[in-house]
Amino acid sequence: YGTSVSGDVPGAGVLMLTLTPGDATHFPKKGDTCRVHYVGTLEDGTLFDSSRARQQPFNFVLGKGVVIRGWDEAVKLMSKGQVVKITVPPMYAYGVNGYPPIIPANATLTFEIELISYSNLSQPQPEPAGKGGRKTLVKK
Repeated sequence: YGTSVSGDVPGAGVLMLTLTPGDATHFPKKGDTCRVHYVGTLEDGTLFDSSRARQQPFNFVLGKGVVIRGWDEAVKLMSKGQVVKITVPPMYAYGVNGYPPIIPANATLTFEIELISYSNLSQPQPEPAGKGGRKTLVKK
């Protein structure tokens, strides 16, 4: 069972399935810096990127278009500690051009994402000491 995260494009949204529930209390907002772990695969199961393999969480600002739209749409609905599997159609990922040579044209992508923490001015979340994110999954 999953949740369709449609945004403003009918029938084109992200499918989100909760693997591990979060705290159901703390949700990031637009402009928050989110710290996540993720594993990204193509439809055929080919791994193309993983913060877990690097053993280094990834940080990004939510809702600012610095990651693919599918991430912005899904992560804003996650609570702290939640782990989801999302299926992202091409128009919410890299579209008709893809991201050569890593992501083919018109690729549907799958990610497992864990929302470790997030921070903002009104509700700071503790960051693990000595851990910095690496910006790798950016919007083209």
